[in-house]
Amino acid sequence: MNKVDGRSIPIGGWLIFLVILISGNVLDGLWSFIDLLRSAYFSPETLSIRLKSSYTPKTWWLVLFVLIGTIAVALVALYALKLALATDVRAPKWMIRLVTFQAVFSTFWIVYILIAYTPVAGDISEVMRAARTPIRTAAIDIAVCAIVVPYLLRSKRVKETFVIQ
Repeated sequence: MNKVDGRSIPIGGWLIFLVILISGNVLDGLWSFIDLLRSAYFSPETLSIRLKSSYTPKTWWLVLFVLIGTIAVALVALYALKLALATDVRAPKWMIRLVTFQAVFSTFWIVYILIAYTPVAGDISEVMRAARTPIRTAAIDIAVCAIVVPYLLRSKRVKETFVIQ
């Protein structure tokens, strides 16, 4: 708490970056959800082909996993953003939950791709090509988690900013 007047200090410094990052997570989550629903994946023609395919369960698990994960990230990000803008004392914990969940979600996405597509593709180079974007995403998410969590736990500015209960 700010020792001068007993109030929290405004969001500033690296916290501005975190608030922008969380805002981006909200928008990205909503956009990904809408994009997934609008994609050809859910068209009647595509669904009828997939229902006859022997690989349908693996594909459906991936879609369900991505759909639930995307919705969860967007909702947690929205709640963390609401708390951060209100300088609520719970905001740092929710920011930590958000970046940790993203890192775990990205990692499970890679594991799923490796498990689901290796027997189908047969060639590991095809699987690695399919996993290139998720690997890059997971690396970024893990790096953000490794930087943000210690900052939120130890920063004096964070402790002085988020004091409203």
